[in-house]
Order: sequence, then structure tokens, then C-alpha cells
Amino acid sequence: MTETETGQLDTDQVKPVKRTRKPAAEAAAGAVASDAATVRAEVTDVAAATDETPSVATGSAAAGAAAAAQRASEVLSGVAGDVASSVSAHAPAAIQASRATVGIAAREVRSASSENLVLGAVFSSGVALGLMLARASRILVLLALVPVVVAGIDLVGRRTGRGPSAADSKRVTKP
Repeated sequence: MTETETGQLDTDQVKPVKRTRKPAAEAAAGAVASDAATVRAEVTDVAAATDETPSVATGSAAAGAAAAAQRASEVLSGVAGDVASSVSAHAPAAIQASRATVGIAAREVRSASSENLVLGAVFSSGVALGLMLARASRILVLLALVPVVVAGIDLVGRRTGRGPSAADSKRVTKP
């Protein structure tokens, strides 16, 4: 957009924003819109063609609205079924990837030095405190505290001689 000499914006150069919808949501929106147009047309036809009282025209509109609601319900249940089948198809792969990631993270924590774990815990505590002072969502504050808990458990395990890190350090053999 550019400014004209009068200080107003020239809207001829504005490009339209492309909005994309998912096919299922687009189908649901299209079905509801077409049903709403059908109801409007029926109400207009009934009111124009007959000299019936408004309550009769309203009854026809109510029947049309009920049909539109039924159609919307059918479309939404179809969309829900599609989403459920997609989730059930991809869930095993997502769970497997999560397990692998957790395994890698646990291995990294066990192999880190105690000083690095302390620094990480202090940093995460500071982030959590900053989020709390900024009045962030409690969920965000709790998520910021997860590294503190993980590092704390590992550090306590190292000092007491319990836990996976302590067991790994006992297996180390000298060459």
C-alpha cells in the first residue's frame, strides 16, 4: 500500500489474503451455508406465495432450520469420524517417536556433569519464576519446572548412590 498525496492509503495495490481451510471444515461450512440459503428461500417463498399468518411461515422456517441442523450434525459427525480415524492411524508412530525422544533425553541427562545439571536447573527455575511474575498460565510455569525436576531427581540419585546415573557410574571400568 502506498500513500497518496492527500495522505490516504491507495487500496488498489492491496493483495487479497488467501485463506485456506481444511477440506472437512470447508465441506461442513458449505453444507451449513447451503442449508441456510435453502431455509431463507423457503421462508421467502412461503411468505410471498401465500397470505398465511406469520406463525405458519415461521413454522416452515423452523422445519427448514431443523433440516439444516440435521444436515450440519451429519457433516460434523462425518468430520469427527475422519479425525478419529486419522488420529488412530498416526498414534502408534507418534508414541514410538515420543518414546525414542524421552530415551535420548534421559541418556543426555545421565551423561551430563553435575555442574551442568545444576546450571540447567537454576536457569529453568529462573524461567519459571519469570513466567510466574509475568502472570503467565500455570501450565507454562509447570512446563518450565519440568527440567528442574528431572535434573533434581538425577542429582539426588547421584549423591545418594541410587538411581540410573549412580548405576551407570559404577559400571565404568578402568582400561
